[in-house]
Amino acid sequence: MVNEFIKLFSGYNGDFGIADMSKATLDHEKNKLKPDYEWSGRPVTPQDYENHIQGKISIGIQPCRLDKTARFGCIDIDPKNYADFKTEK
Repeated sequence: MVNEFIKLFSGYNGDFGIADMSKATLDHEKNKLKPDYEWSGRPVTPQDYENHIQGKISIGIQPCRLDKTARFGCIDIDPKNYADFKTEK
């Protein structure tokens, strides 16, 4: 499963983002937890993907690669209030 996930969500592999949920704060306006985001400062590994899938860490992969191509895209939806957000919309 990890290898299939890596095939789908590979991008720039020289660094990746990490969301530190232990330092998360609540955005009262949007009713959303906001983690502390930072760059790992190292290349992403298959173990990082595995840990992400298992819910041990939350990683973010930059889709754009050094050869100016991308394998995947992503849309980030930020409603005014997450408690009222309906995925059907």
